[in-house]
Amino acid sequence: MGAMLAENKRLRGEVNLLKANTKVIIDQTTRPANQRQDAIQILPASTGLTDSEKEALRHATSDELMQDEGWKQDSHGRILNAKGRAIFKIGFVSAIRKILE
Repeated sequence: MGAMLAENKRLRGEVNLLKANTKVIIDQTTRPANQRQDAIQILPASTGLTDSEKEALRHATSDELMQDEGWKQDSHGRILNAKGRAIFKIGFVSAIRKILE
């Protein structure tokens, strides 16, 4: 029972974190009648990032930082420390690189 309560508390924390970092934009502009209403504009993931934020992400996945800290990247995009312990989860490096493309 204690394990279930601990997991519940952890999941609630994750939900609250996601709620706090969600930005909902409601577009209330009027469109001409002949324009399709279901047209969706897809923006790149890096939209809204400043140059310094992009540079910080590049640095976080750079070979120089990896060498300086004694870290390695595995084939799944995970960052491992010198002892082989995961610092960042699977997909971290590939996700950052996709955002920067």
